[in-house]
Amino acid sequence: VRVVVFRPEDCSVFATGGRDGRILIWDTRCNNNALTITKPENSINNGHPIIAPRTPGSAKRYYKPADGTNSVTALVFQDDNTLISCGSGDGNIRAWDLRRNYSCCKKDPLPKHSIPYYGSSSKNGYSNLILDKSKLKLYANCMDHKIYCYNVGTYSVIPEQTYSGYNAS
Repeated sequence: VRVVVFRPEDCSVFATGGRDGRILIWDTRCNNNALTITKPENSINNGHPIIAPRTPGSAKRYYKPADGTNSVTALVFQDDNTLISCGSGDGNIRAWDLRRNYSCCKKDPLPKHSIPYYGSSSKNGYSNLILDKSKLKLYANCMDHKIYCYNVGTYSVIPEQTYSGYNAS
């Protein structure tokens, strides 16, 4: 588990993101007789996959690294039914509709909105997300040493503002 976030209006529901690329939604009210809850209420597998060209002779359509590069690095609830996530390697910010059951998907799940990386660096992964109080402006900390501000009311793929100035090289 790399990140845990609680739903702001309901502290019994929380989401976790892992280094394996999975996002799990948990409800503490379910199975409350058990000491250990082993089954989440919803599971988004491969939420931020790295898709590479398949190797010659490979039967698989594509290769997903197991080295943590498809890691889910941040989660934030926009509202009770929308969870926004980002990953360390795929360069996408994704919004998920939690009313949909992703657990039964055989293919990679499709988000309701996706914001691709806007910059031009090869360091296109994100490390953190935060929403302002209005829950309309999403600030995304990117590995290219910039913070992008997106309007999640419209889910525009072009940031409203870009902040730069810090370089930890």
